[in-house]
Amino acid sequence: MTKFKVIKNPNEKVYEKMTQAVEKSDFHCPCLLERTPETLCICEDFRNSYPKVEEGETEIFCHCRRYKKIVVDE
Repeated sequence: MTKFKVIKNPNEKVYEKMTQAVEKSDFHCPCLLERTPETLCICEDFRNSYPKVEEGETEIFCHCRRYKKIVVDE
């Protein structure tokens, strides 16, 4: 079974800029128009998304690129 881990974007400038944008949008994803419980950072869409390992993907970013989900070696 493949395991995944969520980490902050290693690019500190992007992470900090998007953190400020999240704070300004009441902690909702600044890239989504709706303001619902599902869009609170880390948004439901990202929580339910995974890299397509069978297609060779090892990581994916959330909408705003604040976080990324990576494959963890077992």
